[in-house]
Amino acid sequence: MVGNDPAIPFERKWFRLGLALAFVYAGFTLLLVTLLRVDQTLAFAVAVVGGTLGALALMVFVRYY
Repeated sequence: MVGNDPAIPFERKWFRLGLALAFVYAGFTLLLVTLLRVDQTLAFAVAVVGGTLGALALMVFVRYY
């Protein structure tokens, strides 16, 4: 098992963060594709606001966790 091998540094919290980010990114992409079919202006606003808030939240999480 990779997690028990002392030669390979492995921290479970960063692995979980990576998985969570992958799923959030996939959902965000599907949301944007759906919004692009409905209203391009709304999709652009969601992309800008969501991307900015997501980046800020990630920075705060990494800094203080």
